[in-house]
Amino acid sequence: MNILIKSATIVDSRSPLNGKKTDVLIEKGIITQIRSNIKNEKGYKTVEANNLCVSPGWLDMQARFCDPGLEHKEDIQSGIRSAAAGGFTAVCMMPSTEPPLHSKSQIDYVINKTKDAIVDVYPVGTLTHNREGKDISEMYDMKLSGAVAFSDDKRPVKDSGLLMRALQYASNVDTLVLTHNEDLSISHGGQMHEGETSTRIGLKGMPALAEELMLQRNFKIAEYTN
Repeated sequence: MNILIKSATIVDSRSPLNGKKTDVLIEKGIITQIRSNIKNEKGYKTVEANNLCVSPGWLDMQARFCDPGLEHKEDIQSGIRSAAAGGFTAVCMMPSTEPPLHSKSQIDYVINKTKDAIVDVYPVGTLTHNREGKDISEMYDMKLSGAVAFSDDKRPVKDSGLLMRALQYASNVDTLVLTHNEDLSISHGGQMHEGETSTRIGLKGMPALAEELMLQRNFKIAEYTN
């Protein structure tokens, strides 16, 4: 694909061109020129618009696909196409599928289905078996298969001891843990942030305290486990 992008603002804090308006020429998928005025001498496709910006590809840290399990809603390939259309060149695929990504074979499934994709897909394995919050998952085996981190996604880990052991184990195998900060006994099925707006429109509010308490607990456990 050959494309000439005209008058685009470069958005890249690492580049000396950051914030400058310039032309970008892409030939056969490779950026070959970045200059103030490039003439389209070869009749390449031209992209031109008001307030056009060009940046490095984006990484979505919380992509949720429905594959495996609910492919009639969305599969990995349609998720990849959506990511690419939105400017994302990589996504972290969260494990909240049906079944969840809680074993080596399921991580292998994602890796094999995405190995040649235009968007890099980094699978996140479950922190606990089946996202049930009871037993630590097969973290080491999943990491060997390609899991980049471990999380129960939107399900907070209520058991403090379990989270402590999971962080200690993650440290030993050099991997990451992602946690959802919410005390469900306080948020209790709320629909939006608790405040004047939730009261006015009649939706059940979730106090900020529900997040703050869990965040403080997780800070303390992370500090204890280094």
